[in-house]
Amino acid sequence: MLAMLDARNEGAGSHDLAFQLVYPNSRRLTGAQWKASGERRHTLRLLRTAQTLRDGGYRTLPGFDQAVRSG
Repeated sequence: MLAMLDARNEGAGSHDLAFQLVYPNSRRLTGAQWKASGERRHTLRLLRTAQTLRDGGYRTLPGFDQAVRSG
């Protein structure tokens, strides 16, 4: 997910993220195939999760509070 965030910051679109990072061994989908694909939905979901974690969502991970207190 960090690679996705880095690529997005460099200007990569969701289609590029999908077929370079998430599904590198799959054939690229085009047009309407991409718009309606599960690959697109999954890639966007991963990107949203990465952005949420980056923006502080990592604090909700199990055990985070204990690690901070004992650290």
